[in-house]
Amino acid sequence: MIRGVRVKPSRAGTVGCARTPCYHLGVTNHTGRHSRTWRPSPPKRRIAATAVLAVVVALALLAAAAPDARAHVSSGRRVVIVIIDRIGLDDLSEADSPNVMDLISGGGFALMNARSRYDLYGLGGYVSIGAGGRALGGPNAGLAFNSTELLETPSGESVEAGDLYRARTGADAPAGSVVNLYIEEMKERSDTDLATSLPGLLGEAVREGGGAMALVGNADSLAPANQVVTGYQVGIVQTVETTPGSAPQATLLHREASCIAMDSDGLVPSGDVSSDLYTADPASAPGVRTDFAKLIDEATARLATSDLLVVDMGQTSRVDEQAGYSSAETLARARAAALRECDAALGKLVERIDTTRDLLVVCTPTPTREMVADGDLLTPLVVTGPGFTAGRRLGSPTTRRVGLVSNYDIAPTALEFLGLEIPGEMDGRALAASSTGTDLEGMRSFEERATAASSARKTMVRVYVIVSMVLISLFLLLALIRVDILARRRLLWSLVLFSILAGPLAYLAVPAFAVPETAWLIPAVLVASVLLALGALALRPGGLRSGPRALELAPLASPLAALSGVTLLTILLDIAVGSPLMTFSAFGSDVVIADRYYGIGNLYMGFATGSAILFACLLVTLMCRSLDSPWKRYTAFGLVLAVTAFFVGFGRLGANFGGLVTVVAGGTVAAVQLEGGRLGLKKLALVAAVLVLFLAVMVGADVLLPGTSSHTGKAFSGAGGNTASEFVSLVSRKLAATWSLTFASIWRLLALLLVIGGLALNWRFHLFGRIKGELPRLSAGFFGMGVAMAVAWVVNDSGIEAVAGISVFLFVPFFLLLTAALRSGGGAEGG
Repeated sequence: MIRGVRVKPSRAGTVGCARTPCYHLGVTNHTGRHSRTWRPSPPKRRIAATAVLAVVVALALLAAAAPDARAHVSSGRRVVIVIIDRIGLDDLSEADSPNVMDLISGGGFALMNARSRYDLYGLGGYVSIGAGGRALGGPNAGLAFNSTELLETPSGESVEAGDLYRARTGADAPAGSVVNLYIEEMKERSDTDLATSLPGLLGEAVREGGGAMALVGNADSLAPANQVVTGYQVGIVQTVETTPGSAPQATLLHREASCIAMDSDGLVPSGDVSSDLYTADPASAPGVRTDFAKLIDEATARLATSDLLVVDMGQTSRVDEQAGYSSAETLARARAAALRECDAALGKLVERIDTTRDLLVVCTPTPTREMVADGDLLTPLVVTGPGFTAGRRLGSPTTRRVGLVSNYDIAPTALEFLGLEIPGEMDGRALAASSTGTDLEGMRSFEERATAASSARKTMVRVYVIVSMVLISLFLLLALIRVDILARRRLLWSLVLFSILAGPLAYLAVPAFAVPETAWLIPAVLVASVLLALGALALRPGGLRSGPRALELAPLASPLAALSGVTLLTILLDIAVGSPLMTFSAFGSDVVIADRYYGIGNLYMGFATGSAILFACLLVTLMCRSLDSPWKRYTAFGLVLAVTAFFVGFGRLGANFGGLVTVVAGGTVAAVQLEGGRLGLKKLALVAAVLVLFLAVMVGADVLLPGTSSHTGKAFSGAGGNTASEFVSLVSRKLAATWSLTFASIWRLLALLLVIGGLALNWRFHLFGRIKGELPRLSAGFFGMGVAMAVAWVVNDSGIEAVAGISVFLFVPFFLLLTAALRSGGGAEGG
């Protein structure tokens, strides 16, 4: 935003300027601000002089024998990125967007996650695309100008945008260029652990590769002047000249497309984002209309001289900007009309592009306001050109999915097509055509299911946590005050506790059939949990009709082993086939808010860890006759935990490095206690050795094997530039997130209740001593799960969720064993 500055009208008849004050624009030199360097820092550690000499000689020989290693733009190829913003998949049709539909049938198509984490709606998506990763722009990211545009100061004087740009950055702006006046602010905002990339990285990579960037278009719109407030939507305020007695209109500058095309200095060498590209249209909802003929002429003129051209159609954005001022029917008609105009202009532009040689990307950086309100952040993306098979879904190594990509992926795709090196700071990966057909109806179904699951997630999590806490609190109250009631209703409370333990499996299985309305999903999951509990209880000796004295500690081993084993097996199989169940589970990762696209999230990682340790301990207990020697028991136990650790932590499967550490640490501690004895220094050393060895093997395999590495593998491999700094940044972000979520997540309440309840009941009944005597290997598992809880909290960015998941499989079985230990008269053996 700029207060007290006006844009000089560029010609008669153009939307003019006014004296309405807005954001203050001080002519201050900002070159002294701290910002990230754009090149990797040189190594700091020196080696011996002879080794240095040997390396220098070797490098000199290689340099003499090899061509210049620096990548340059491939001659004769260009990338054109067309922006038709603020539309959704449902807006596309043969009637309103025939040219887009033709491109879909002739190229690749996907839903693009347009979320911009930690940044502002309407701006952050553009910054993320230009950065190829998470960078922060702030409220002024859309304030870009032709270098020769005149800005008027409060004193009535004029200053060229290029002169102001030079005063702020110390760099010259050539004639015909576009400058973003707030690049230094964007760099400073991105100099944080929340950001993983840098503003303008795409343009910087093209410039360093000898290529040329160009930009044409804007999405400037109008609003009543008295509606102008501070916020991201306010740019330089201009008032349209009006007749006496009429209300003034304020122009809101939306030139955030500059964030895609600019380099690290906020400069686009060639472009036009001025008001010359639109005309006043009082009869339309936006009040202004793109001059499509001039826009296409300007774009065509730059095709021959640019390697990457960004074209902002603008009109659909203007319509959605008026969403708060128009009725739903009017807005729908205006959006359809705007889309038809943008589509027609796209058709004319396509006629000027050779898609057998050039790459055309049609993207929507921002969902509509209605989509955001509905929790839908998935927008259409079309890519056509060499290498993109007609009528196929796009595949993304970032999401490891077909038909779902990230907005981070556009920049790496463009750079790879141009033959340029992809900067290590970019989080995205180059897109590729898959072997799966487009199937728009199937993609609409996925979008609906993913959005429904995302919208229901918070409610469904609260249902499980609150219901579990209520039931567990009542159980604890009876156990501590009226244990006789608990003793007389042991079977009922066994069913209640088994239902809580079956919850993670029910939440995983039920959405596989459908994701209905939340009102139907809640009873479906509750019924499934009870049915799974009944099935587990049916496995105990004597079935469901056992008398009060038939239920002892040992008979519960079979039901617990069955339920934990099935839960573990389902989670691991889901990981093996790409996590389709966890995608739509309320306990899984949310692909809409993009907290994790693939692998296993921290909550199900906690469930997997707890169920694996519990199952492994019960397995060696139940198979004591077959596993009649320590090495056999260690082998069986270790196999279960090793398989779990592999599926959870391997970069091509679960890709959860914190989960890998958690499973190996907790499982190894349980293993060394499996045969009893004290946990002395030798056993601790063994635990540490196994942990380090296992982590080294898994991370090494992730880095060295062909294919896409996980984020951890990328950090360890050094592909992101400075390995040490990236790893430190990664750890710092995770610790900050852990600390924040520990006090914000609802899962902390369930975990805290389970821990306090377990300690209280053990103090009251001394049950752990009896478990250690009757089921000694289960007590080792409980101890291992306790260690896993501590490790999970430290090494995971949402560690409290993993802690809660593990605690369910630690303390709920502990409570179940209390019900078995209660005598019908109300006491507890050993109490």
